[in-house]
Amino acid sequence: MEKFSIYSIMDIISILFAIIGVYFFVRIWKVWKNINMNIVKARIFLDKRFLEKNWIYILLAGATMTVRQILFLIFFPYDNFAIISTSFFVVSELLELIIFIILVALAYEWFKILIK
Repeated sequence: MEKFSIYSIMDIISILFAIIGVYFFVRIWKVWKNINMNIVKARIFLDKRFLEKNWIYILLAGATMTVRQILFLIFFPYDNFAIISTSFFVVSELLELIIFIILVALAYEWFKILIK
């Protein structure tokens, strides 16, 4: 039996976070159809911390995606993937995992505000 590599472990963790994110999305979608929008607006705009967290999560996800793309442009400007280092892939996978975690945290915040 082969040992799991760091890539496999990060991929498995990413998949788990994606499944958790889908769970929150489905729960939110089911509630969204029957929710009073005035109550949602009141909850959101009366909770300054909720809005701040949303903006922070969006900023972090966007910044992480930007860093990942910049790294690709710096190290592989001509699509020359023949010289890819292992450490670059680890960093790339880690950044991808961080994006999943941030997006799941964002979905969880919405889940909390809508399921109250």
